[in-house]
Amino acid sequence: MRRLIASICFFFALCAPLCAGAQTVTPSPSPSPDPPYWVDPFCSVAADYDYWDVARNRGIDDGPTSYLLGRLYAHSTGVSAHVILLSDTDAYEASISTQPLSGDADYLRHSTQFLIALPNAMQIRYAYVDSYQLDGGTVVNCPTEANHFEKGIGQNAPADIKMTPTFAASFRQKLPTLTCGKVYRAATVMRAESPRGIQTGKTLQVKIAIYINSDGSLAKSFVYKKSGVDYADALALDAANRSSYIAAQFLCTPIVGEYLFTADFEP
Repeated sequence: MRRLIASICFFFALCAPLCAGAQTVTPSPSPSPDPPYWVDPFCSVAADYDYWDVARNRGIDDGPTSYLLGRLYAHSTGVSAHVILLSDTDAYEASISTQPLSGDADYLRHSTQFLIALPNAMQIRYAYVDSYQLDGGTVVNCPTEANHFEKGIGQNAPADIKMTPTFAASFRQKLPTLTCGKVYRAATVMRAESPRGIQTGKTLQVKIAIYINSDGSLAKSFVYKKSGVDYADALALDAANRSSYIAAQFLCTPIVGEYLFTADFEP
């Protein structure tokens, strides 16, 4: 599972020391890696899944399958979750009972692997954590944050697939007629701002992870990939924060989402 994140590239004509001008090109979307789970401001629990061939105990790159192999991530020692899964036509739900978590306490800890058994062989297109409980506490609802299934993420096979906990997914509802024409539209930039200030004569790239509320406002940002020059990183972060965005849409409804703002500095 990978989140859909767009990117935007700025190409700067770096000026002489007294010049503060800059040039940009039209932004265009491109694929990128996910920001780490533990900085997501919208939900305290994350999950990832892979299409799984149980008979051979190995991942499937794509195509219909009857099982998903999953893991949960959270800042806790145990977590349960209610997840929503969508095919091209239908929505399904599965309740994952409390799973013990382990790993570095400074980051999201992870559960052992579990299987989700689908009602029949199908392709799941999107999934998200709908609600969760940490360490047996209060049930917390998450805002809808659609995550898109691409090719398999390559989880290691469980040592004993027969002993892997399995949870059944059940039919929830048919997907509604999509008046907007698409199940998911990634967040986009509405107005891209250029970094301000005098640059140094180096080829540099900075990636800024942007988290966008369902109303298009900025929820959180941070330097996801540093250039090695703190000044350039700060300029890119400022430009990303001054830019404006259009929220992602899922089933024709605005939702929270992410955008990867990439600034390329050219000498």
